[in-house]
Amino acid sequence: MSAPGPSSGQRLASHPDVLRSILSLCDRPTLVCCLRVSSALFDQSGPLLYRVLDLSTRNHKDIPKVFLGADLEAPVNPKAESLNITNFKRQLIGYVKELYLPDAGNLCNHPAFQAACRSMSALDHLHFSLHHFRLRSQDPVDCALTALVARTVSISFNTIDTDSLDGYRKLTSAAETLSIIPTGPIDEFHPKIAAIIDKIRCPGMNRLLSIDDPVMHVLYGGDSEQYQELLRSHVNLAVGCIKLGIEVYFLGKPKVLVCIAFDGGQYLEPDHWITLDRLNKHVARGLERCTGTECTSRHSDSRGSIGSIHDFFLSGMDQSVARSLSRRLRIRYQEACSMGYIQ
Repeated sequence: MSAPGPSSGQRLASHPDVLRSILSLCDRPTLVCCLRVSSALFDQSGPLLYRVLDLSTRNHKDIPKVFLGADLEAPVNPKAESLNITNFKRQLIGYVKELYLPDAGNLCNHPAFQAACRSMSALDHLHFSLHHFRLRSQDPVDCALTALVARTVSISFNTIDTDSLDGYRKLTSAAETLSIIPTGPIDEFHPKIAAIIDKIRCPGMNRLLSIDDPVMHVLYGGDSEQYQELLRSHVNLAVGCIKLGIEVYFLGKPKVLVCIAFDGGQYLEPDHWITLDRLNKHVARGLERCTGTECTSRHSDSRGSIGSIHDFFLSGMDQSVARSLSRRLRIRYQEACSMGYIQ
């Protein structure tokens, strides 16, 4: 009597490329079920399920459940009858290549999240908000995120968090691309933000991304002093960053004015407006005025101007920020194109 032939599962396991192609067409519930079928299916469906962990839009109170079990002992055989999903969570976490954390809540007090951060050996991109740090009572060096190593790091922060950036120097200095994303009008931020970013810079590309529409100032009676101060604040920030080899991008809506001069209920003439193009000219002049060592960048390829939302997408930089932010900017960009603001 001849021995029984290989089962369909065994045949599939012997052709991992075919199995991977089939599983790539499955939805998440199906992939979850596949985790429990066999080791071969576990090894193929796990990376598909956990390659991108986008928690940016989830309630921060529910997020610890995602990492539940990561602090348990090493995974058991996925085929074991007594298997509990938390037993092999650590192995699944090891498949994560992109991690997007929400802009609210603190996860570092959860042992499972701490263990997960130590298990993300394949991590390629990390996005988090310094709101995460503000809810902590410990020193930033104790933050679980400092245990991570990622090729691309993006951090969003507000004016309160500025000084906390320094606590993540170990994380950012190991990256190839660093994006610092203020979450408010750029002129409200620390005047020495360029020096702060310089302290935590990565050895590759460093970028400051201003995503808010420029703040609208109402200048009663044609207040030229306030107008000039607003202009100087934007120019000085951009020049300070560019001199240090930090790229600067204003990603507000195209054609939105940096400053709207207002006088007695009537808009002033366009000569009193500061558009992105005009701001760029002032930045260029500011760089030209630098002399000697003051204007010598440590990076010869530093940009000589500020970038727009068009430059942002043209260069593919939308791939280096949080998915939720990329979607928001994509909608803004498409609207600008449809209105003829971008050719």
